[in-house]
Amino acid sequence: LFPYTTLFRSMENGAEITVSYPLDRIFNNDLPRGKFQRIHRSYAINVFKVTGFAGNYVHIGKKMLPVSESHKKNFLACFHKIYSKRALGK
Repeated sequence: LFPYTTLFRSMENGAEITVSYPLDRIFNNDLPRGKFQRIHRSYAINVFKVTGFAGNYVHIGKKMLPVSESHKKNFLACFHKIYSKRALGK
């Protein structure tokens, strides 16, 4: 039995692709750094698609995804870095 990962191309319409690779391999080798952030052992997200954040959940459109304690610090640092630049117009 091979590990697999489901990639959502669009959270709005649910378009998805399932690949036969574990999330660790895809996250570490195939996703552009700075654009994608690991938020949970089961989730990596495009930080530019985040529409909200509250407590231990990230909102992307109408979807709410959990942020684990082990990934929260790195996610928040990345999130604040990107959105503080946007607020400054950079």
